[in-house]
Amino acid sequence: ELIKMIMDTIPIPLHVTQSLDEQIIVMRSTQRKSMAPPWHSDPFVWLITCLLVLFFDPSAGARSELVAPIERAQLSPGISYRNNFCERESLVDNGTLSLPLALSGMDISVHLMEWTSLHVRSGLDGMLHNDNPGILVNIMDNLASRGDFQWRDSFGVGLTPGNDASNANATFSDILNWALDTYDLSLGEWRNSVGRKGNGVLFPLGIADASLIMIQKATTTAFDPLLYLTPLSWWVWIAIIATYVVSGFLYKFIHKYGEGEHVEHDSKMRNRAVLYHSFMALNQQNMFTPLSHAGRIFTFSINFFSLVIIACYTANLVAIMVLGQTPQYEAATFREAELARLPICVWADTSLHRHLTTKYPDAILVKASTRDLEYEYLNSGKCKIVSDTIQSWRSHRRNATINGDCSMAMVGNTPDVTQKAGIAVSGGSFRCSNLLNQVLDYHLSDMNVEGILEREWEKHLNLISADVCVVNGGAEEQVSRLDMKDLGGVFLTHAILVVVALMVGQYEHHRKKVRSAAVNNESKTLDEKKNDAPDNIPSLGMELNRIRHFADDHYGEVHSRPKKQSATSVGDTKSESDVKEISKFLKKLEYKMYYDRRSAYSISSSDDSKT
Repeated sequence: ELIKMIMDTIPIPLHVTQSLDEQIIVMRSTQRKSMAPPWHSDPFVWLITCLLVLFFDPSAGARSELVAPIERAQLSPGISYRNNFCERESLVDNGTLSLPLALSGMDISVHLMEWTSLHVRSGLDGMLHNDNPGILVNIMDNLASRGDFQWRDSFGVGLTPGNDASNANATFSDILNWALDTYDLSLGEWRNSVGRKGNGVLFPLGIADASLIMIQKATTTAFDPLLYLTPLSWWVWIAIIATYVVSGFLYKFIHKYGEGEHVEHDSKMRNRAVLYHSFMALNQQNMFTPLSHAGRIFTFSINFFSLVIIACYTANLVAIMVLGQTPQYEAATFREAELARLPICVWADTSLHRHLTTKYPDAILVKASTRDLEYEYLNSGKCKIVSDTIQSWRSHRRNATINGDCSMAMVGNTPDVTQKAGIAVSGGSFRCSNLLNQVLDYHLSDMNVEGILEREWEKHLNLISADVCVVNGGAEEQVSRLDMKDLGGVFLTHAILVVVALMVGQYEHHRKKVRSAAVNNESKTLDEKKNDAPDNIPSLGMELNRIRHFADDHYGEVHSRPKKQSATSVGDTKSESDVKEISKFLKKLEYKMYYDRRSAYSISSSDDSKT
């Protein structure tokens, strides 16, 4: 109030001109005079002003070290630096000026909101960085270049409430209202909320994605010695074990009644051996050697079943062990967090804070003075969820101090609220500020189409660090275990083939019984006719015994000879070869007789000279 009283005592000349350019020049000169020390005033006023300069610092407590052309403390009373755009608006309406160049030649006053030190970058001397002064400055420079206006000689620096110690109780709404009363526009990440629009604030196209999302830390899992069983559900494991047990006994049944199976393999058909052979198929080691058609169908089925099971198990096991286990989160939406009574960190007195308070009245909200403090509370366990915007999360995800272990992730695919943020302009009609809003919206839309806004944000993010926390699909690509609905088809296929094998085995068993009965009848008839046969025709059994003894005697005689004699006699060598052939033939004939007496008799009677 004292400063305002002193400024009121300073005589300020007022000039009313018809030219808009002259009016702007007079306004600028008047503002400079109003900010200059009143050397031409009363000595008492001069003395008070000097004392104020010496003992009172209006920017005390401010974090920013940036030196702006307008050195005015935030929320301090004083004159307005706003332009009057009514004449320019009339020129646009009558077609004299085009909308993109409606601000040409003007000096636009800007309230530069310093959200973080990277949004607005300054050097040690307090001047804006030459190479990369920050994303907000770069966007404003691009707008000024496209619209042919200036702003760097008429901007002031704004601070967030958490960084402005001189206004500790101020809110974002207080700062925005003051900024729009003092400057033509406020450049920052102002969310175009419904409440602000209702108060007459205009928002051109947003420069940042301010959609509301939730950030959580994935819960860690302890050592699991049965992790290798995770790829398949317990119901699948039980079904697999039951399938191999039943399959082993089914193969035993098929082997017993199938046609052509080896009798000498009966020792392998014991219960323990059958189960062992059956489960070895799970390791892709086939222990079955069937000769019947039913056995071969069954063996193909069990091996194909094992192939599919192993392929699915291996693929899912690799996904779980190599790509990582499925991250677990305590809530997927803010509604679930409200019902579960999970503490949610929120930036105090922001539009996000008001939205969560209104939409989720029973939610436990933990207030933080800055965004960085929200993430510190999450790491310390003071809250379980951080409410943030997408653009802010893109920055904090790369922050090694906050997310060095990459344990944080955005949960949910749909934001709770979809909004944009960026520049705010006063919507009052007295100064025709709507023209400023239209020009900025036009150029921002053009920059968005050309991809300039995205490139500026990528440049801004690279100043923080490289994106080492690569998202696998979405927080996070998730690997789920396979259930019966996934593998039920292979069980069904194996069951169908087993049924076919049993049907074939039953048919072969029936055919075997019919043929055996026919052979028995024919053997009985042959035995009856044997009494009528001549005495000089020996029976089949006597003939086989005689030939076997003959072969054994000659085989032993051949092998008992000295090697020298056998080597010098061609006849001896031929005799040894004949005896071996006769011995092999007798073994095959004896084996065949055991199964089919009729077959053995047919061979001996049709090839009597060989016998």
